[in-house]
Amino acid sequence: MILEDHSFLKHFITEEVYVLDKNTIDENELIPNESEKVAEEQKSTPIKLIYSGANQKEVLVLINYTSNIADEDKELLFKILKAIQLTDNDIMLLNISQNSSEQHADLLKNISCKKIISFGTNCPSLFPDTVPNYQISIEQNRTILKSHPINEIASDVEKKKLLWSQLQKAFSS
Repeated sequence: MILEDHSFLKHFITEEVYVLDKNTIDENELIPNESEKVAEEQKSTPIKLIYSGANQKEVLVLINYTSNIADEDKELLFKILKAIQLTDNDIMLLNISQNSSEQHADLLKNISCKKIISFGTNCPSLFPDTVPNYQISIEQNRTILKSHPINEIASDVEKKKLLWSQLQKAFSS
């Protein structure tokens, strides 16, 4: 039984109702597909950098570990930082492998830092790959010191000496 009298609907539907011609509407446009849902979710989830430290002295320390930094490497890193009077609160310790998407690259460009110490990493969004190891470079008003990975420095006295001499120059002021 189909009711022909629709006058009762005004009591149930209080919003304006429009009747559309079925031939002018693509029903697929009304239902978002899966890729649109995923894109919408990605827009709503902000990209954040994963790091530690408070960056009070605006010193960015870059490392590259596929998982967490090894305990012995972390111990050596903080000995190095202590030697130049820096603590965890003074730096931003950032693992490049945990922050490697294009969106992260955009965020990295805007990090507030005056000095960058890079241990075995290349970070094109902050400095060119051509920056040599153990030579202080200035890029975008930032002092940059690149070196080998921490685990290589730990086992090589010459690399330790090169790093120490450049750290003294970079942090003498």
